[in-house]
Amino acid sequence: MDPGSNLIRLSDITSIYHNDKKSPTALENLKNKLDTLIDDGTWEFTDIIEHDYAHAQVIDCLKYYITGYLCFQIGKKTQCVTCKQAFVTHLPPTNNVNAAELTNLKSKGKLTHPNIIFFKFISAVEDCFMKNIKSPDVYNKTVDDLIEHFQRFNFPCPKHKYEIFAYAIKYYLSMRMKQWSRTVNREIVKTNTKKKKLAKFCTT
Repeated sequence: MDPGSNLIRLSDITSIYHNDKKSPTALENLKNKLDTLIDDGTWEFTDIIEHDYAHAQVIDCLKYYITGYLCFQIGKKTQCVTCKQAFVTHLPPTNNVNAAELTNLKSKGKLTHPNIIFFKFISAVEDCFMKNIKSPDVYNKTVDDLIEHFQRFNFPCPKHKYEIFAYAIKYYLSMRMKQWSRTVNREIVKTNTKKKKLAKFCTT
């Protein structure tokens, strides 16, 4: 079997989410690829966290906050009760995740706390994104890296699991690419402004 046959590529996701006439072939291909990554299973918001978040960095708080926002968007997108129950809650985690501190601070009971399994998945997406951030093909590289290295996980709705996670990957990476572009552009503007100021003191 071709070792790259289970990789998700940008073309697969684009053909599903940016085409009014969705291609059944593209959708089936994406489903087959995601089938190697996602198992059916029950999600509980009280799932035990394997990692120690006692010393959560600021980036973990931001990822948690953004993942909660993404869960909210998915909750609006789907009409499936099972999917909504998996993603949408205003209750903070019961096992004291410090990464949730920003959401708790800004929430006042109104913001969405993400399912912790989904938070770990988005954290993996972020890690792969940062790993490939300097690549001119960052989108494809990130998705390929994610599918190749991320361990299998479960999702309680077998009917919608592929569409939900393809949407989540596309949404999160699109958002991060826009944010990163703005950051790089700001740095370029700052550098150019500094050079112009220094140039005033130079004689030709």
